[in-house]
Amino acid sequence: RRRRRTPRVLTQARTPPPRRRRRGSTAASAAMVNVPKTKKTYCKNKECKKHTLHKVTQYKKGKDSLSAQGKRRYDRKQSGYGGQTKPVFHKKVCYSFLWAYIFFDVKLKLLWKCWPFMLTRFCCFFASGCLFFFLFQAKTTKKIVLKLQCQSCKHYSQRAIKRCKHFEIGGDKKGKGTSLF
Repeated sequence: RRRRRTPRVLTQARTPPPRRRRRGSTAASAAMVNVPKTKKTYCKNKECKKHTLHKVTQYKKGKDSLSAQGKRRYDRKQSGYGGQTKPVFHKKVCYSFLWAYIFFDVKLKLLWKCWPFMLTRFCCFFASGCLFFFLFQAKTTKKIVLKLQCQSCKHYSQRAIKRCKHFEIGGDKKGKGTSLF
C-alpha cells in the first residue's frame, strides 16, 4: 500500500534560483523588433511551390459580422425590457501575469520576497504563522502575427513571431544583431 504524503509547510523563505540569460537575447532585442517590408520565403500554394518574394504586413482582426447566427440570437434576446441577459466577462485577460509572493512572519515580524509564481489574481491569506501577499506585474508585450502575400500568385500565409514591446515594419536596419526569421 502506498503511503499518503503529508503537505509540506513552508517555514522559511527559499531563495530564488539564479536567473539564466539566453544567448543572444538582450533587453534591446526584446524591446524593439524590426521586420523588412519584403521577404524571400517558400510559398506553399500549388501554383508556386518554390521560394518567391513575399510582401510583409501585420495581421489585424476583421470586423465582427452582424449577420452571424450568434450575434443575431444575442441581439434578439437583448431587445426589449429585462436588462443584460447574458453574462459579461469582467476578469482582465491574464497574459501570464508574473506574481512574486511576499511573506510576513507574524512572530518574527519579518518581511521577505520569494520567487516568482504564476497566478490569476491578487490574493492574501494566513497560514502557518505567515501572512502571504501576492503581487502581480503584467507583461506589456504582444504576440505579433505577420501576413505574407506571395508576389507571383497573390497567395496569403501567416507567421507568428516572438513577443515584443515595440514592433516596426521596414524600419532602419542595424549593423549588428540577430535576424528575426
